[in-house]
Amino acid sequence: MRYTLHTLAGSVDYVLRRRTTSGPWSYDFHWNSKRHRDSTKSRDIVAAKEITEREIVKTVGASALAPRLLTLKDAVDRCVADLYPAADIARKRTRQNMQNRLKHFITERAALNVAAMSHDDMRLAIQSFIDKRKHAVDATTCDNDRRTISRLCSWLMARRFVSWPSNPALRTSLEMPARATTVKPPAADKTAEKMLTAAFAHPVYHAVFPVLVLMHSGFRPVGCTRVKWCDIVGGERPSAKVTEKGVESVIPLSAWAHRELMRYKAAHPPKDDNRRVFAHHVDWATEIIARLRKTIDPTFTLYGLRRRAYVRLYQAGIAPQKAAKIMRSSVSTALKHYVNLESIHAHDAAEALAPKSVTKLRRRARRKPEKRRKTTRKHL
Repeated sequence: MRYTLHTLAGSVDYVLRRRTTSGPWSYDFHWNSKRHRDSTKSRDIVAAKEITEREIVKTVGASALAPRLLTLKDAVDRCVADLYPAADIARKRTRQNMQNRLKHFITERAALNVAAMSHDDMRLAIQSFIDKRKHAVDATTCDNDRRTISRLCSWLMARRFVSWPSNPALRTSLEMPARATTVKPPAADKTAEKMLTAAFAHPVYHAVFPVLVLMHSGFRPVGCTRVKWCDIVGGERPSAKVTEKGVESVIPLSAWAHRELMRYKAAHPPKDDNRRVFAHHVDWATEIIARLRKTIDPTFTLYGLRRRAYVRLYQAGIAPQKAAKIMRSSVSTALKHYVNLESIHAHDAAEALAPKSVTKLRRRARRKPEKRRKTTRKHL
């Protein structure tokens, strides 16, 4: 297995190998035209990597891993180019979003030497940016900016440009403005049907059709891109196996969802069942949805379908704990971001306010009049 440790003094390529499947790992790398190899005496690949990188630090020297000068602007450019290469067209929107958010952060701090900054210095710089930023934008935008800066700090720590004990952009170490939890409306039924019809009939954008079907069943957008055709099981209880947030789970599918997936598979057969139902990055699915929704509903989003699945579970009378387990989420997260129980309960209460006499009259009017039987009395 080949790995690379990046430094400003140069990138060190090293190899981990072992003679037997259960034997210890050995490292092998070159530095200054000299070969270094030895056994790590560890059978765990993660521990072997840590041991190897410590040996590289001893060989290269700590000064090479902690550069004397690395401006914040150069760090941002390197981070964006490393995480989202320009050749990756599918992640173009994510790359532009990260560049725009970090542009505000480096406006007055472009010349700061990140390599010489301590953990507290970076935390104070981020805190001053948040204090100034919260007067211009809302609390959600501030938190999204903080997450982008946290990604930059994680990249600096992973590439060993800095030696901070922890990420200085964590929410727990900063004073952030309180966010107002607002539940966005779910996708309308007619809009969802129109999006499915438009996606299936499109000659190019039909690839997003399985994503829309799986989102109807409560999947997350990233989880939809990890489902393979061999993971979809039919029968009396259709299901799909997926790995979300590092946890592998089997998600039940409705008969309609399984039927639609098989209809798409018959129309566009894959090369083999080990192929994914959507063999692209999730950003490309977002791009396709943004183009399809222009003529249907500009407010349509993929998460609107997940909110629609949540609302249907609650309307069916399923308990919040069971609904959260089906959707692989917590009850608090569901009530904050997916379901507005107040509106659902208010609608049920409005239906209960109807007078019972009117309800009985309506029920009687709906009934068909019964035919009376003719009876004759015989008098003796």
